[in-house]
Amino acid sequence: MATDFNTREHSSNNERDIRKYFYNLFKDSPIPENELLSNLGLYTSRQTLSRQLFMHELYKKIINVHGVIMEFGVRWGQNLALFENFRGIYEPYNYNRKIIGFDTFEGFPSVTSLDKGLRKGDYSVTDDYEVYLEKVLDYHEAESPISHIRKYELIKGDATVTRKTI
Repeated sequence: MATDFNTREHSSNNERDIRKYFYNLFKDSPIPENELLSNLGLYTSRQTLSRQLFMHELYKKIINVHGVIMEFGVRWGQNLALFENFRGIYEPYNYNRKIIGFDTFEGFPSVTSLDKGLRKGDYSVTDDYEVYLEKVLDYHEAESPISHIRKYELIKGDATVTRKTI
């Protein structure tokens, strides 16, 4: 399994070892398969939970504002899935609150001298990942009210040049 995908990791060897050990605990979980997804909190780190809570606070700030949510650079799509879930919690019948994600899915198409420490292709994902992400987002859509109306859009391309009527 490839683990680089051209990202910068600023962790110590000890931190990487601890995370690998913890990943193996998750992978070898004795929790029954039909209960594992409902118990992911066991495996959520403080850092990940903090980021999720931050996204939650952002979402709460826009509930009374009309419009769509856009993310430029979705990578693995975690924020899109969080936003879909928050919409299902706070605005279950708001079919106008569309969640739109843009990404090349190939990492940065180019960088300049202003992009300190970044290289072309940084933050790439696995081949055809957008197809997998669509399936994940479809699942979240199916678990929400009025699931027959698609309330998200995933746009593949460089957002600085991709033109699409939304």
